[in-house]
Amino acid sequence: MSDIDLTEKLRAKLGTKYRKVGRYSVSDLYAMDAGWLTPYTWLHPEPVDFVGLTRMLNGIVMHEKIQMLYPKEDCEIKLVYKYKDIELVGKCDYLPKDSMEIWDFKTSEKVMDKMKPWAKNQIKCYCTMFDREIGKIYQPIIKGEKLLLKDCGSVGRDDEWFQKQLEKLYQFHLKVLELNK
Repeated sequence: MSDIDLTEKLRAKLGTKYRKVGRYSVSDLYAMDAGWLTPYTWLHPEPVDFVGLTRMLNGIVMHEKIQMLYPKEDCEIKLVYKYKDIELVGKCDYLPKDSMEIWDFKTSEKVMDKMKPWAKNQIKCYCTMFDREIGKIYQPIIKGEKLLLKDCGSVGRDDEWFQKQLEKLYQFHLKVLELNK
């Protein structure tokens, strides 16, 4: 017998993705605002290490487990929001029909007692982008012999706050353009 090494396939599938100038992800907004993601590091991302790759893979697998329990057409909905000459891309995990809610699943290895600030930022953006009034964060967990969506909190829609986020993003974009000359 010989083992099959899937590491390079994993790296090719989930590894460092190079970004398109003018197209930004909602999931990066908090890091930009906090200074963790600079225009330079946005343009020149560090390679994702093996631990990071396996965390990403585990998160994808858990998302797929949860989403298979809901109607496919209501899951993993991508939206491109245009602002000036840039695009903000968001992908919600679940958009319940006949509801003013939007859900996002967070698959942290540790059980969360409340939503993290970056998750709050993301779901708050989604409320405006997807035209919903309430954003909820859930963490899929296994407890005993049950698969649960642990409620980590909710936020209300705030269009004024969202416009401020867009303007901050646009200022970030201008710095990216300057560096990318």
